[in-house]
Amino acid sequence: MATNNPQQTAAALENALASRLRGMSKADITSYAGLINQMSAGGFHPDNVFPIGIIINNPDGAEVRGHISRDDIEKIVALLTKINPKEVTIFPRGIVVQDKFRVHVKLQGGT
Repeated sequence: MATNNPQQTAAALENALASRLRGMSKADITSYAGLINQMSAGGFHPDNVFPIGIIINNPDGAEVRGHISRDDIEKIVALLTKINPKEVTIFPRGIVVQDKFRVHVKLQGGT
């Protein structure tokens, strides 16, 4: 259920991340939730998130996948420059959807 209350949205995002990123510390999950909220404010629409590395013993990080529109490329690149992710891949969706781009962001553990 969508909500306009940012605190409720952040809590819901943290709960969703906690179930997807089992084995990660609460501090990392809270940090990732904050970063995803910042990226969302810049036009990023997250589709999926999953751990990087061995998930049993505190994974190395998380990869967030989503999409952006052509108009949001500059905003998201400026934001990603500030948060300093481990790796970023931005590529076009193709001929069918020319103004949408897939974005994969790898976030470092212990951010």
